[in-house]
Amino acid sequence: MRKLSLTLGIIGIVLNLFAQSPHGDSLKFDCSDCHTTGNWEFDANTSTFKHSATSFILEGQHQFVDCRSCHVSMIFSDAKTNCVDCHTDMHNNTLGLDCARCHTPKTWIIENVTDLHQQSRFPLIGAHRIANCTDCHLSSSNLDFSPIGVECVDCHRQDYDKTTNPNHAQANISLNCIECHKIDAMEWDASGFNHDFFPLNKGHAVSDCKTCHTSGIFESIPNDCYSCHQSDFEGASNPSHSVLGFSTICNDCHTTDPDWTPAKFDEHDVQFFPIFSGNHRGEWNSCTDCHTQSQYSTFSCTDCHEHNQSDMNEEHQGLSNYSYNSLACMACHPKGSADEIFDHNTTAFPLKGQHQTTSCIDCHTQGFANMSSECLDCHTENYNQAQDPRHIEAGISKECKECHDENAWKPSSFNHTVISSFELSEGHAGRQCSDCHIGTTTEAVNDCFTCHQTNYNEAKEHISLSFSHNCLDCHNTSDWTLFTFDHSTTAFALTGSHVLVSCESCHAEIYAGTLALCNSCHLDNYNAAIDPSHTGAGISTNCEDCHNAIDWKPSVFNHLTTSGFELSGGHAGRQCSDCHIGTTTEANPDCYSCHSANYNAAPDHLASAFPHDCLQCHNNIDWKDATFDHNTTNFPLTGSHISVNCNDCHINGYTGTSALCESCHTDNYTQASNPSHTNLGISKNCDDCHNTVIWVPSTFNHLTTSGFELSGGHSGRQCADCHIGNTTDANSDCYSCHSENYNAAPDHLASSFPHDCMQCHNNVDWKDANFDHNTTNFPLSGSHIGVNCIDCHSNGYTGTSSLCQSCHIENYNLANNPSHISAGISKDCDACHETLNWVPSTFNHTITTGFELSGGHSGRQCADCHIGTTSGASQDCFSCHSANYDAAPNHLASAFPHDCLICHNNVDWKDATFDHNTTNFPLTGAHIPVDCSNCHTNGYTGTSSECSSCHQSNYDQTSNPNHSAIGISTNCDDCHTTSPGWIPASFQIHDSYYALNGAHAAVASNCYLCHAGNYNITPNNCYACHTSDYNGTTDPSHLAAHFPTDCASCHSENAWKPATFDHDGQYFPIYSGEHRGEWSSCSDCHTQASNYAFFSCTDCHEHNKTDMDDEHNGVSGYVYNSTNCLACHPTGKAD
Repeated sequence: MRKLSLTLGIIGIVLNLFAQSPHGDSLKFDCSDCHTTGNWEFDANTSTFKHSATSFILEGQHQFVDCRSCHVSMIFSDAKTNCVDCHTDMHNNTLGLDCARCHTPKTWIIENVTDLHQQSRFPLIGAHRIANCTDCHLSSSNLDFSPIGVECVDCHRQDYDKTTNPNHAQANISLNCIECHKIDAMEWDASGFNHDFFPLNKGHAVSDCKTCHTSGIFESIPNDCYSCHQSDFEGASNPSHSVLGFSTICNDCHTTDPDWTPAKFDEHDVQFFPIFSGNHRGEWNSCTDCHTQSQYSTFSCTDCHEHNQSDMNEEHQGLSNYSYNSLACMACHPKGSADEIFDHNTTAFPLKGQHQTTSCIDCHTQGFANMSSECLDCHTENYNQAQDPRHIEAGISKECKECHDENAWKPSSFNHTVISSFELSEGHAGRQCSDCHIGTTTEAVNDCFTCHQTNYNEAKEHISLSFSHNCLDCHNTSDWTLFTFDHSTTAFALTGSHVLVSCESCHAEIYAGTLALCNSCHLDNYNAAIDPSHTGAGISTNCEDCHNAIDWKPSVFNHLTTSGFELSGGHAGRQCSDCHIGTTTEANPDCYSCHSANYNAAPDHLASAFPHDCLQCHNNIDWKDATFDHNTTNFPLTGSHISVNCNDCHINGYTGTSALCESCHTDNYTQASNPSHTNLGISKNCDDCHNTVIWVPSTFNHLTTSGFELSGGHSGRQCADCHIGNTTDANSDCYSCHSENYNAAPDHLASSFPHDCMQCHNNVDWKDANFDHNTTNFPLSGSHIGVNCIDCHSNGYTGTSSLCQSCHIENYNLANNPSHISAGISKDCDACHETLNWVPSTFNHTITTGFELSGGHSGRQCADCHIGTTSGASQDCFSCHSANYDAAPNHLASAFPHDCLICHNNVDWKDATFDHNTTNFPLTGAHIPVDCSNCHTNGYTGTSSECSSCHQSNYDQTSNPNHSAIGISTNCDDCHTTSPGWIPASFQIHDSYYALNGAHAAVASNCYLCHAGNYNITPNNCYACHTSDYNGTTDPSHLAAHFPTDCASCHSENAWKPATFDHDGQYFPIYSGEHRGEWSSCSDCHTQASNYAFFSCTDCHEHNKTDMDDEHNGVSGYVYNSTNCLACHPTGKAD
């Protein structure tokens, strides 16, 4: 059984081996499609295989090619479908690798070269359409169509250079020929000249260029109308443009239509009068219908159509200001409308009063424009002829409205009172202006004297008595002879007895300058007065000081308010002269000035030198009733002073008695023994220590007075113990008193102990001494606490230095681990040590310097790095290891950086590594295995990280695409990674050359679809890639209908469908209007597939000729054909 199974297995394996297809795994056809059971030979006659079932249909010449010409192996899928895979590129890659753009499988011969050229960047139009290919493609005989320039000058430079009219080179005419020549022209001549910059149409459509270019040199000439048409302007006579000053900008009125017509002066409606609009539109034929030929500023309304005077008078009957003349017509009808009524009140001169009934022409004799609104311009004659008053003689202002209004000349509105502040009343009323105003109304003075000087001079006594020139003081304007004088208006109003006094009594000689002083009239009364005698007492002659104008008595004099001295008590009723000797102004109000005799006669006053101020003891009622209050003086009596007899203190009189204690108590001072005041020089200001009650106890407090408390051993001491001869000079420091104790104390002098005893002693017991070193600026801590004072204060205590080195310089010099001297370590011991012990040191190299002593640095002597000083050492490795650097292989030659830590550590110098990823250029991809020197050819410092610094040659040599030719960035990482072989590459900047949108974006990763392996010659127009789509489209047939090859005009980049075609806007509405939904295919209307310019209306739905003829019965010009249908129904609507 096992043998049978083995045999069957071997047979199965053999059969399976023989059953494998030699055509590869991708062939999906059944073997019987090509082979028969008779043999493996392929027989086309019996085979059911169709090549059209593959992705490559056999068309044209391909139908007759032997299979083996393409399928060189039995694996049919290896055969390529691109033309260039089988056919050698005869054009040397100058036209791309898409042979089907120009050739068909039918033949290599190109039958539509011109059409193909339309798809290029230089469509063949005009003369180019019939040019021979070799005229431009000089190498075309070799089938090499390398791109050539598409600028005109690239081919036509010789034509440019040899042109003499105009000389293009000399005139520096642009090399861009199409600025002047039409690209679709057949010749260089004028017929092909592009005159679009100045369109030659209508009147400018001239056949001879020299009509404008009169010099025959076709260079730029001015393009304003007047430069060519000056003679037309100057020759124009209807109207005369130059005479009337018309604008030289011809197109203000004219178009380019021939013969200057029609012309339209639109500004006439705006600036002057509406003739192209309004009621006068169409009512005139020529400017002279209204204007005078020689003077267009003159116009006539009355000469025109229905304007006869009789009709106009009747129509304007009852209309104020109506006048039959053209100026008046224009004034009321500025827009030419009969409905217009001119309202003068809308102007700057509203009509009021008499002006409302005045005829327009009375004022507007010279027209209506620029009319003055000044009264005098119309009323000069009225001014000159005015008699009451006579305006000229009086020099009255010519501003009529100052005195008159529009209602009438009379009465005048002039108000003399308001204007001049001088009322014309009573005697002034009705006077002529010239009676007062001589030659001008502005010069008259309104004081009476200027007009009435003659009356003044002739009046009785006015001049002799110097009467005032102010006539109104006495006279009024009604009657010159009725005069009164109001004395109250002067500086001396008449009151009391003065009212009845005759004027002559005071004004005996003159009125002007009469004194208002009382004594000028009443000196006799003054001299005769006896109670009191005014002269005897020297009373003031200013009578009003004591009297009023009613009567001499009683006098209004008040001694208290006038002099401040009240006449009361014994002074009441006294005669003035009792006190005032010769004058009232000299009397002294102090008592002694009058009572010196009483003073001198009083007991003891002179002898005791009593003060002269009597009021201290006496009053003004009774001289003998005398009292004295000592408390009113500057020495009030208190304590023991109250009971002391006056003579005890005032032994030398009362005036000048001293208030100082010593003046009375010198004996008490000198006799004082506890303490002795004289010995101690205690101050004689007794009140410093005593009061007025009793001498003992004293109020002196040593602490508050001197700031030195007498406590401890100082308590109970005699002043003289410390104060030698003077209490003010005692010094409060201990040494000033205890210098002997200091000098006698052991070691004080020898050790120069400080003189401040309080540092060690107190004031209770001298011997109980204790010194607290912590109160100094050097507290004792650590090992310093147990040190004997003399160990540090060997040279005394004053000025002992607190610097460590002053005591420990020997410790510093002997230190050898490290050696302080050789390392230049600072002598500030406390920088590294504390006071407990020298070792261990508190110095922390890491904290202090920021440089940790680890690895190979650990345990080093300071001097190994710090040469002479610890402060100057640099932390960078090279400062110590420059010798190691210089001796290391390649370091100097390759300019390795001096930063040793980039490669080395501080444990083992030789264990060097370099992590390139810590730099700003990590090594990835193909960079990883590259030798360092390949990139760092000039050393390691400053090596650029830009790709181009190493790969510029790769960039320059790249040809597909040619990077430099198309200006691709030299930033290689824009497209490439560091992967080996420069692939895969992305082209993120594709949009800078050709934006990939829509369906293009979907194939962006398959570059070969468009570029076919060659990135240099790929065209960027739709048709270049989609020619087969264009040619293969049948509904409609783009090729047959000659559709444009600009695919984007109908299609988007997203997909071919839906496509947009603006048939409605460009030709005829089929997507809107009546024809929307009435067609299925383009061929419904475009019945000739080869010519879409042909269309048919008559072949469609209800458009049969019989019905159409019937419907258009009576329509002029009706013809039953499609062209006429479109002409009458361009939008497809029946109506």
